[in-house]
Amino acid sequence: MSERKYALRTSLCDFYFSRNGEDYDLTAAVDSAAFEDPERKHLTRGSSGQNSTGLIYTEGIKDPKTLTVVFIGLSAEYAALLADMYKEEERTDFKIIDRKTGQMRSFKDAIVSQKPAQATMSEGAEEQNVQVIFECFTVEDK
Repeated sequence: MSERKYALRTSLCDFYFSRNGEDYDLTAAVDSAAFEDPERKHLTRGSSGQNSTGLIYTEGIKDPKTLTVVFIGLSAEYAALLADMYKEEERTDFKIIDRKTGQMRSFKDAIVSQKPAQATMSEGAEEQNVQVIFECFTVEDK
């Protein structure tokens, strides 16, 4: 199962999500982010095998697009906020904005698809290293 992946340059981007009309800036804690889109186009000959150019069909349109974000040093407050969004099955708009070009990738009505868990141990309880996976069907590039 091959999927298209897009690596985002975290050093040039700002990361935000919204909850109850308030925007939260996660830029300082983002270590890496990867976007996966399962939608792919394929060629087939059809049932008779007589079509010389082939028919085009699309797979993966039922599956959500995913954004995996790894946070290093995420505040305990933000980690609890994301865990609460997972528990309450809340939807959010997650935005990545390129500071250099102004381009934005927006993940509309995304959910936190796995309970955020501390990926690696750290010394203090104030900051956590967490991986969060967001899923959505609508990704817009502006």
